[in-house]
Amino acid sequence: MSSKPRSNPSGASTGELRLLLMSFKPQYKQVFWFTLITTVLSLSSVVYMQEVYGRVVNSRSESTLLMLTVVVLAAYLFLELFESVRTRLMQTVADQFERRLRQRVFDLSLDAQLKQVPALGMGGQEHARRLRDFLPSPAMLAIFDAPMALVFLVLVFWIHDPWVFFAGWCPDSVLDELSGRTAHTEAV
Repeated sequence: MSSKPRSNPSGASTGELRLLLMSFKPQYKQVFWFTLITTVLSLSSVVYMQEVYGRVVNSRSESTLLMLTVVVLAAYLFLELFESVRTRLMQTVADQFERRLRQRVFDLSLDAQLKQVPALGMGGQEHARRLRDFLPSPAMLAIFDAPMALVFLVLVFWIHDPWVFFAGWCPDSVLDELSGRTAHTEAV
């Protein structure tokens, strides 16, 4: 297998687009960290309900309920703020992507038209615009959110009951040792 990038009939290498998209790696990392923060902040409603039913209902403390509510509202405010920053960051990536790609796509499209290469023509501009529109879209942000769904589920299980979380991930032999049981004593 050669490391030479493949070329399409217009002369553009397929590696150019990949290199251009990978040049935004620092911005992707920032979006990842904002995604992680928003995932943790989205747990505020879970913690709120746990605290309300665990502390407030038992103690009937209105001041505790008020403070919990204020903290959760602040968490939701920060959640929306970070979501906005994340979307704007991806919009900036899309704008820079278009700016860097615009002239190259135009030149290749014009060259393809002059060489009368079928099915290329000025369609490259449309493809570049669609890719630019995809970068800040909710679908692209969902790609960043997908791995965080697992983190969210793990944290929810851990918040609920750390022992239940631990028991779900341990082999039965480890749990038997921890509880002092053995297979022989159960059989007797």
